[in-house]
Amino acid sequence: MITSSEVAIIPWEEFIAKEVDTVFDDKYEIPFPAGPYSHIFEAYSAGKVRALVFTKEFVKEKKPEWDVINILPSFVVGDNEMITDPKLISDGTVSAAFAQVLGGDSGWGAVPSTSIHVADVARLHVEALKPKIEGNQSFLAVSEGERGTRWEEAIEIVNRNFPEAVKNGIFPNNGTAATKRTKIDSSRTEKVFGFKFQSYEEQVKSVAKQYLSLVGAPEA
Repeated sequence: MITSSEVAIIPWEEFIAKEVDTVFDDKYEIPFPAGPYSHIFEAYSAGKVRALVFTKEFVKEKKPEWDVINILPSFVVGDNEMITDPKLISDGTVSAAFAQVLGGDSGWGAVPSTSIHVADVARLHVEALKPKIEGNQSFLAVSEGERGTRWEEAIEIVNRNFPEAVKNGIFPNNGTAATKRTKIDSSRTEKVFGFKFQSYEEQVKSVAKQYLSLVGAPEA
């Protein structure tokens, strides 16, 4: 089992800058992009591409007795049991969704419109160990279909689900976020594994509930 990433199959420029009509799925492949790299995340992405390409080549050439499954998550959002300090609630990719709820922004500019609940990523890793899931495949983990995630909708989600926390200033809910369109189809993953990924709304709600718990405030 390898935790890969959606960036292993999407060219860097098309992921981070260009808005193209290509619908990427888990059959899509790209060659390893040699450096030099303009950004640390571009180097990270290249590493994911190389790992995926190398894994497929290894399995094809060596024909090991065991299988390999690559899980390709998008931006992971959801409650994090390792976080016990509310000041750290927006660490990592959660920032793309939740920094705006706390009155700021992620600092990343327009973020590709792809997200997945952390619980769904974990579930895929567990379920993939079962014999019913055929090996030597890659599975994308991206919610919301081709429409994708609209990061700025977290403001509306929090207003609707946690009005008292907004009214009391626990959630300033006045920050900013921007979305860069990226079309991904991970419907095959949902079909093979037999469950539907949780929505962006559920992702945001799980982080908000954890934050309220950490600050000792009621959810309602």
